[in-house]
Amino acid sequence: MEEVFRRALEAQDAEESWSDEERRALSAHVERGFQQAQRGELIDGVQARREIQGMKDDWHQERASKR
Repeated sequence: MEEVFRRALEAQDAEESWSDEERRALSAHVERGFQQAQRGELIDGVQARREIQGMKDDWHQERASKR
C-alpha cells in the first residue's frame, strides 16, 4: 500500500504543470482509495485499470479543451 502512495506522490511532484486544483483532486482521490482499502473495499486490477484509463482520458480531454 505504501508503494502505491509513494508512486502517486512522485507522479504528482513530477508533473509541475498541474494546477493546484488538479493536485488537490489527486490527493483527494488517493485519500479516498486509502480509506476504501482500510474498509476492505478493494477492486480487482482489471477494474482499477479501467477506471484509471477513464480518468486519464477525461484529463486529456480537459487539457485539450483548455488550449
